[in-house]
Amino acid sequence: MNKGRIQIRTKSETNRIHIQGIGDVGINRDYGFATKLRAPDSVVEWLGKQEPVLKSAATDGIYYIKAEPVYTDDSWKILIHGEPALNTPYGALIGLTENTNAKMVIDFVTQNNMTGIMMEEEE
Repeated sequence: MNKGRIQIRTKSETNRIHIQGIGDVGINRDYGFATKLRAPDSVVEWLGKQEPVLKSAATDGIYYIKAEPVYTDDSWKILIHGEPALNTPYGALIGLTENTNAKMVIDFVTQNNMTGIMMEEEE
């Protein structure tokens, strides 16, 4: 069994990010899942300045950067690795709101036994 992986496309449309999950348990794709999530303009703009390093699970192109599930403050978030730091020393941290697409991300994380990073609450 492979440990799942989450990755974020560096180029996206306004107010949205494209996220792929690659793992043994598929949600809406053979390789895992793909969906779009709402995100602040600042995150979308920051993503556009990142250098893609990961291959798409759907095509041969390299369009993505590393992301990880994070559980903090009693909720799931996504840590997107990149430089310069946006709102966390590691890159960008975005929350997952209660909607169908965010639920898909959380389902993928739990069904593929991804433990997620535990972060201390920020004061």
